[in-house]
Amino acid sequence: MGTENSERRKIEQLTADLQSIYADYGYSQFRIRKFEEYELYVRNKDFLDSVNIITFTDTNGKLMALKPDVTLSIVKNSRDVPGTVQKVYYNENIYRVSHRSHMFEELMQVGIECIGDLDYYCFYEVIMLAAKTLRRFSEDSILVVSDMDILKAIFDGYDVGEDVRRDLVRCLGEKNRHTLSMICEENDVDPACARLLSRMATVYGRPDEVLPRLLAMMKDEGISEDTVDAARQAAENLLQILDVFDDPKLQDLIRIDFSVVSDVNYYNGIVFNGFVEGLPECVISGGQYDRLMQKMKKRSRAIGFGVYMDRAARLFPAEKPYDVDVLLLYGDDTELTEVRKSVDRLVADGNSVLAQRSAPEKIRCRTKMEIRDGEVKTIETDD
Repeated sequence: MGTENSERRKIEQLTADLQSIYADYGYSQFRIRKFEEYELYVRNKDFLDSVNIITFTDTNGKLMALKPDVTLSIVKNSRDVPGTVQKVYYNENIYRVSHRSHMFEELMQVGIECIGDLDYYCFYEVIMLAAKTLRRFSEDSILVVSDMDILKAIFDGYDVGEDVRRDLVRCLGEKNRHTLSMICEENDVDPACARLLSRMATVYGRPDEVLPRLLAMMKDEGISEDTVDAARQAAENLLQILDVFDDPKLQDLIRIDFSVVSDVNYYNGIVFNGFVEGLPECVISGGQYDRLMQKMKKRSRAIGFGVYMDRAARLFPAEKPYDVDVLLLYGDDTELTEVRKSVDRLVADGNSVLAQRSAPEKIRCRTKMEIRDGEVKTIETDD
C-alpha cells in the first residue's frame, strides 16, 4: 500500500508536469467520457494495442465499451474545419490489459493530438514535445523516428501490393530480415527492392548521417530514379523538420530507425517511439495518422503521441513499503491536547503520522511510538 501510494504520487506529479509543458505550447485539455459505443472499436480494432475490451449493455440496449484508447475518441469528436488546427492534450484513464499484470486495469494515459490543416511546424512541435517528455522521464532516453512515406515511395515504385506491404512492414518492425526476404521472393518483389528493404532493417543513427546513407544504398542497389526521387523528397522533408531542433539536449535524443513502423492502414508519414534506459518497451508511441482520419470520414490531417504511464511507473525505484512513518499510540486517559501536540511535532519534523489508541491490523510503519507518562517514547523502529 505504501509503495503503491508513493508510485501513484510520483505518477500524478509527473502527469501534472507534462500537462504544464503541453499547455505552455498552446495545447488545451480535452476531456471525454469513460465509455464509447463498442462499434467504434470494432471498426478500428487493428488500431488498438489489444483486442480485449470491457463491454456492457446500456439501458437502451446499445453495446458500449469502457474506452481502451483515447485517440479514437478525440478523432471522433474533433472539428473538421478547413484552415484550422486543433491542439489538445489529455490525461485520461483507459481500461485495457496491463503490460505488467496481464489483467484488465484502469490505466492512466497522457498524450497530445494535433489535428487539422497541419504544416511542418506542427510536425516539429509534436516531435519536440515527445523529446521534452522523454527528458522529463530521464536524460538517458532516445527518440527513434522514421517516415512511412519513404517506405511508401519504395513500395509504390515497385508496385508492391497492399497485403504484401503490411507483411513487409511487420517484418521491418521485427527486424526479421529472413522472413522479409522470403515474403519478397514468394511474391515476386523485385530483388533490388528486396535487398534494399533488408538493409534498411538494420539502419540506425543520427538523421544527418542516416538519411544520406539511405540514398546511397538506393543507388547501390540500382533502385529506379523515380523511386529514388520520391524517397529523397520524403527524406528531405523529414530532415528539414528535424533540422529545426536547436536545443542540443533534445537534438541528441533523436535517431533514425527504419524498423520503427506502424499499421499502414492507419499511419503515414512520420512515426516515432520513445525509449528510456532500463525499460525494454517504449514509453512513448506516436506518429502521423492521416489514414485513420480518412477512415473516420475526416478531411483533416493529424499527428500525436501517447505516453504509457504504466510502463513509466517502472522507472521509480521501490521504496520501503510503509503505510505511515510513525504509528503513535495513546491510552484512553491521555489528554486530547497532549495527543495533538505530539502529532504536530512529529508532522513538523517531516513524518506522516497515524495516531490511534490501538495498532490497526497489518499496519506497516517505520517507527512505532506511544505517549506514556506525558512523554512520547519509541517502542520499535525499522531504521
